[in-house]
Amino acid sequence: MSLQNDITEQPSILRVEINLKTNFVSVDYFEEVNCVDKSVIGYYGSPDDLPDWVQNKLAVLMTVDSTPPTQPVEGVGQRISRNVFWVYWSPVYE
Repeated sequence: MSLQNDITEQPSILRVEINLKTNFVSVDYFEEVNCVDKSVIGYYGSPDDLPDWVQNKLAVLMTVDSTPPTQPVEGVGQRISRNVFWVYWSPVYE
């Protein structure tokens, strides 16, 4: 596999944080390798307002134990704490 293929297969990582008191959600880049739709970055009134693909990945990650050390879910992301998630985006996974 070439270096170019390695780079294009690396996911971009979105940091998603849900405020447990207000249910507001903030989405930002944790690590940008591939170009993801930048319109997803920002603040949302609730997880229900997120794009469907982010909601679907969060639904999977919410089933994972948040006790450190957490393990990544291939093609989905990683639960970092009770309310912080890393969501992967890559053309390989979409």
